[in-house]
Amino acid sequence: MAIVNFSIEKTLDERLKRAIKERGFSSRAEYVRSRLIQDLDDWESKTGSVPHYYLKGKAALALDKEYDKAMADYRAGKTIRANSIEEAMRIFDEKEKRARQRVIVKR
Repeated sequence: MAIVNFSIEKTLDERLKRAIKERGFSSRAEYVRSRLIQDLDDWESKTGSVPHYYLKGKAALALDKEYDKAMADYRAGKTIRANSIEEAMRIFDEKEKRARQRVIVKR
């Protein structure tokens, strides 16, 4: 195994320590190795792939909220299992139609 040494600023080291703790890594080396592998895999697979977008600020926070809501719906059993978007939309439309019919019957 090759040994790689490098220096980083103190503020970056503090961020690194926080990320290691929050993400459950056991060491700086494990974290850096993991991120390096992920970055190289992403870079190598870019040929002919869908571009990656990284959000920051309000856009990232809004997406995080949507993700959290979607995961809560999934855990609550409120999701649709389908093999395609077309099938999911058909299932969703059928559920909506049944819900409207129940409202009409209750009146």
